[in-house]
Amino acid sequence: MSIEYKFVSDKSDEEKAYDLKTEIQYLEEKHKTESDKETTNDDLITKIETLISDKKTEYEALGGTYD
Repeated sequence: MSIEYKFVSDKSDEEKAYDLKTEIQYLEEKHKTESDKETTNDDLITKIETLISDKKTEYEALGGTYD
């Protein structure tokens, strides 16, 4: 039986940090867009905040700085 690996990444820490930074920027923009709406979806905003926090932790663990 052979296994095909689809989620194994051989990216360097620098590449991972860059990807995380890009994801954080996207999530921040999404958060701002959702927060600025007249009628906000509080559950979605909370999920986005959680994702930002998780990605921020990963990014900092790879040596990135989040100011």
